[in-house]
Amino acid sequence: MTLAAAITQIQTHADACTGVKYAHAAPPETAGALPAVYAYPSSGNVVLLSYNSINSFDTITVDYVTPRTLLDVAQANCLTFIDEFPKKLALDPTLAGTVTTIQEVSYTVLDATWSNVEVRIVRFIVPTKIHGAAS
Repeated sequence: MTLAAAITQIQTHADACTGVKYAHAAPPETAGALPAVYAYPSSGNVVLLSYNSINSFDTITVDYVTPRTLLDVAQANCLTFIDEFPKKLALDPTLAGTVTTIQEVSYTVLDATWSNVEVRIVRFIVPTKIHGAAS
């Protein structure tokens, strides 16, 4: 079980959502083809339980980014992703065995400018728990 493997599995689920053109392994410097999804670690902590045993509580941020050229289209795209993505996570709560569990998932919606492109972002916060050995 690793954080990198969990992010890869999240990207696989995000890429399977309606309308997603790209689910990159890492956030790129420029917007590129949209709608796109980017997952990355944003925070975490590790609890040392005993010799060779740890719990890692990692927060994975998932950004669904769609152009805001036509607000009604951007809003429809966001609503579709908000509906589909959590269902994919619910069907795979261990992310194909890469985490022990997914904890309570939340999201926010925000507008931004990214490499001179007006975008709407749905940002999911996916807290995970990985129980494992230190070696």
